[in-house]
Amino acid sequence: MKKILVSATTGVALALAASTQAALVQFSNTTTDSYASNFQQLALVRNAGSINPSVAQDNTNQNLVLTSGTSSAGILSAVYDNPSDSTPTTFSSRSFTASIDVKFSVDGASFGFYIGTRAGGANDILALFNVNSTVGSGTKDWIRFCTGTDMSVPNITPTLTTGALTDTGLTIGQVITLTLTATPGSGANTNFALSATNGTDTLNTTTIFSTPLMANYEVGIRGSTATGSPATVVFDNFSVVVPEPASLSVVGVGAMGLLGRRRRVR
Repeated sequence: MKKILVSATTGVALALAASTQAALVQFSNTTTDSYASNFQQLALVRNAGSINPSVAQDNTNQNLVLTSGTSSAGILSAVYDNPSDSTPTTFSSRSFTASIDVKFSVDGASFGFYIGTRAGGANDILALFNVNSTVGSGTKDWIRFCTGTDMSVPNITPTLTTGALTDTGLTIGQVITLTLTATPGSGANTNFALSATNGTDTLNTTTIFSTPLMANYEVGIRGSTATGSPATVVFDNFSVVVPEPASLSVVGVGAMGLLGRRRRVR
């Protein structure tokens, strides 16, 4: 079993002054396919229409693009895995922060984080953000959570619990940073909070989602375009940061020199 969390004494790529560990994936303009090298794709499907979605690295604009065809919603799920193979890369801390930059082209699209295993299980967690979703009256931005969702089955079957629902300045065409924060909760529970911000407008979890977290888990992503028109979801700058009081290690992917500054999605 591959471990992301390693001590500074075991031979790491980079050591920093703060007491954190991190995994970083940036989709650069090199010939290296950062997506294929650092993720295990579990599903890439459509839920309507006849044209299959696609996911590809855009080296010109240095990002990754999920594209759906006419009248179909493309759904992607993948787990972080470095090196990308059949052996999972796992985390074990009850405290961590995962983040990613996304840009939507149509209302109703979504993106979020999976926390669990590629095999699926009752304690698998999904934290999901929808932009300009039609919920009730008007359009609202939406944060939701659920447990028991299978990473390899992109259609969400468990009931999603609303963590926040309101009309904000977040909209399509903007670079939106999603951040999932996990902290120890009561007893065996871990508390999860999701936020979305464009740098000016922010949607934060108003209801904390609390549930047990498995001892060794993978961190994944789930993206979905909306039905009704061709659409894209662009994403970049995936990272996972885990506090480690005793030492700091960074396992970086791609251009490690860029760790100190986030490259923006174009």
